[in-house]
Amino acid sequence: MKRILILVLLIALAAVAVFANGEAEGAPEVPQLEGFSSATAAGVSVQWNVDGDTITVQASAGTTGWVAVGFDPSRQMADANIIIGYVEDGELFISDDYGVSRISHAPDTENGGSNDIVSAEGDERDGVTTIRFTIPLDSGDAMDKPLEPGTTYTVIVAYGPNDADDFGTYHATRGSFEMEL
Repeated sequence: MKRILILVLLIALAAVAVFANGEAEGAPEVPQLEGFSSATAAGVSVQWNVDGDTITVQASAGTTGWVAVGFDPSRQMADANIIIGYVEDGELFISDDYGVSRISHAPDTENGGSNDIVSAEGDERDGVTTIRFTIPLDSGDAMDKPLEPGTTYTVIVAYGPNDADDFGTYHATRGSFEMEL
């Protein structure tokens, strides 16, 4: 009986650990895009595809607020190329940001860089916000680290609470995963 109790306790602790890391949080069900790779972390479904010298990324989360994806941070958010977007009244607002510290980000253009988003679109439907954007693998911008096909990168994701239609509201949840280009 004691072994069964210990086993049940271990299973419960494992479930808590999974939920704490965001892996078991409910990411929205989104159709798999043809030719795209995918991963889910912290309730954010991310799909990506490299095409020539650009990468197209789609990120969806169960929120009516903002959704963000950051590439290759050195520590937490520091030094990451962060794309953050939200949809308000059917219009996409999106920003090319840089992780200026472990806990904050600012637009590239405020740090001597440039907005390097090639194209973007967004949708907010049934409590799910989806952003899709294309950026260069190597923009030449000091605020963007070059990305190379065949390399694995840490990707950070986060989303804001419902109705956080801005770039500054603190995230509702955050997480990370490894992306191989």
